[in-house]
Amino acid sequence: MLCAVCTFSYIAITITRYPFYFLKVFFVTTSKLDIICMIDIIKILYLVISLVHRSSSAWCVPRSTHRFFSRSLAAMKTSDESLSAFLKKRRDSPTNHLVIGNKAGDADSIVSALAAAYLDDATPVISIRQNDLRTQRPEAMLLFKIAGLEISDLWFADQLNFLAAEPVSLTLVDHNRLDAPALEQGSHFVKAIYDHHMDEGHHKDSATIRNIAFSDKGEPTVASTCTLMVEKMEGTKLPADLSLLLLGVILIDSVNLSPNAGKVTPRDEAAVQKLLKATNWQELDLDGSICGDSPLQPSTSLLFDALQNAKFDPLFWNPLPVEDALRLDFKIFQAGDETFGISSVLLSAKNFLDKEHAINSIEAFMERLQIKFFVIMFAYAKDSASSLTRELLLCGKDASEVYAWLEREGSLQLSFREQLLDRCDQPVIVLDQGNVKASRKIVAPILIQYFQTRK
Repeated sequence: MLCAVCTFSYIAITITRYPFYFLKVFFVTTSKLDIICMIDIIKILYLVISLVHRSSSAWCVPRSTHRFFSRSLAAMKTSDESLSAFLKKRRDSPTNHLVIGNKAGDADSIVSALAAAYLDDATPVISIRQNDLRTQRPEAMLLFKIAGLEISDLWFADQLNFLAAEPVSLTLVDHNRLDAPALEQGSHFVKAIYDHHMDEGHHKDSATIRNIAFSDKGEPTVASTCTLMVEKMEGTKLPADLSLLLLGVILIDSVNLSPNAGKVTPRDEAAVQKLLKATNWQELDLDGSICGDSPLQPSTSLLFDALQNAKFDPLFWNPLPVEDALRLDFKIFQAGDETFGISSVLLSAKNFLDKEHAINSIEAFMERLQIKFFVIMFAYAKDSASSLTRELLLCGKDASEVYAWLEREGSLQLSFREQLLDRCDQPVIVLDQGNVKASRKIVAPILIQYFQTRK
């Protein structure tokens, strides 16, 4: 019924905007009396519609009709343009609907923000500084290079001076609790969430979309938020540059769809197949080093190897100062009155602790962030063909109690390596983690449970 009314209204207004053309068409087949009556009817229709719908800048087209056609045209235009062209447009003309990833700003946060913004015609914001992306995200920079994207076309977390006074709507990707200080002030509100971490229960009053792929069993149901973006694109043709970014991140996060890594799900596999089959890869001038036998599409194995080698490159990690390595992939968690942090570091515990002033730098990092308990999750592999090794470092006055509790809980399969007593002011325990499938998404909820239940 509503559609019929809107259609009739739009036709009637179109007639009033072009009266001479209308009269010319009907004059030859309609009597003069009929024409006069018809004109009177149209005038009445116009007056009624004008009262019901406040006129917009598009002369007397009703606002609702104008918004409908504007959204449709925007969606059609977006689906036909490259990601590169879209980013340039949004850099020059940002909207008041922002999409932002988590504070750590890893490849999943970056690319899922770009994808969600593209699909919703919003403005993506990279949640780290531009220089941090250049110097601390080698796998993301490699993906951008292969896809032919310029980071100068992006907005970053420290460049939000374009925001006007009116409220800004936000879409969160790869996290479900707003953690961007620049956006926590004012009347901004979260309207949508796409994530694969434990639901922290925030923004339930405003977020009408809460796509959080995390099961009641305490496990994510997708390896990557980018998988959710591929599912969201249903019916939309993605440009090849965006498809490449999504494909690369899903491969990184699922460890090349390896079942042995324990991260991949059927949804990730379906997303990869959809990207490979539904993308016109000829839109990109692909590097032969990632194409393999087929020049028409990227090889998942070659693309994964290139990205994995960039991500774990010792030439990148070894020179990093301790605090830079810790903040590179750091997340903070709240459990009751307790706040704790977890950093992911892609080095062995030995190589990391051999860095100059390592323990003192860890304690300084904790003090600066005002956290009393800190976990470092070490993960490393000799090369892309080697299996992953995980180690855990616990730092804080509760380190011994936390270790005892984790050992009883059992799922991480921990074994004691060493306790550092002579190098720090508070207990530090280093552990081997036998369950290499347990990433931070698994470890964090376990620690939250400890702090919530301890007496």
